[in-house]
Amino acid sequence: MKAMALADRLKEKDAYDIYYTLTNYPGGIEKVVEKFRPHIRHGLVREGLAKLAEHFGSVDAVGPAHVANFAEISDEEERDRVRRDAFEKIHYLLTQLG
Repeated sequence: MKAMALADRLKEKDAYDIYYTLTNYPGGIEKVVEKFRPHIRHGLVREGLAKLAEHFGSVDAVGPAHVANFAEISDEEERDRVRRDAFEKIHYLLTQLG
């Protein structure tokens, strides 16, 4: 649902919420992957994952930038680190889900 909102509204909070969930979900990203797997063939799930891929397709994409913007990070090195972390977490999720 957050991926759909991210694509439709382009609010920085939506990107941050996705990143926050992947960072803090009990059991980590592997547990998120496990929860998604039974639903991976559902059309809306596939659509949401495609939207995530579109918005987090690179470190320089809008998704990672929105994460750093919402967190109000002004230090450039920290912004770069958070953007890289956001990209890598989403990329890992998408890779694991195929």
